Amino acid sequence: VNTISIFTLKNQSLKIINDSNNQSITLSQSMAIMKFIDSISNNTKHSLFSTDPIKQAKIIEIAEIHNSYIQPVQGVTFCENLQSHATNFSNQEIQNFVQEHCYRGMKASEELIGFDCDDRSGGPKFCVGNEYSAADLFLYAMVVNCVTRHGMDIKEFPKIKKVMDSMMNEDFVKRAHPLVQVDADDPAECRWQKWPY
Repeated sequence: VNTISIFTLKNQSLKIINDSNNQSITLSQSMAIMKFIDSISNNTKHSLFSTDPIKQAKIIEIAEIHNSYIQPVQGVTFCENLQSHATNFSNQEIQNFVQEHCYRGMKASEELIGFDCDDRSGGPKFCVGNEYSAADLFLYAMVVNCVTRHGMDIKEFPKIKKVMDSMMNEDFVKRAHPLVQVDADDPAECRWQKWPY
């Protein structure tokens, strides 16, 4: 079994060490990090990027909507920079701009979700195929931000809503939730309490 050690570096990149052969690599982009960890994983039954080239392309297509289209405009740094440079715009106008951008990304995802899925259970549970993939991981994180940070409602995106509900029930997602981390604030006072996911 491959085990890896991950260290956060000062420049916000990660140093990843494959403990089984002591090789290491420093990466700074989430897609590259996820792809690398998936490629050295011994989990032959479940690849986050699929071994099927068509499914892999659909996974990356959806993941990139969230990674390179939605994420850059809804991040804290971008919003703060926009507020400091766009002095003619109110906070509400900036929020509207971010929401519109996120909305377009979610609309594009909604149209793509369901490739190669078994529909008999009332629609796709995950973005591509019948198991979670990198597409679901990227979608989940960005939709959480859209809902919590930018007050967006996803009720008009039933496929995204179903993916979010499916992901929320995955054990690894429950273990990664901010409320259960060792350094979490008191749950009674914590803003994470209001998260729907």
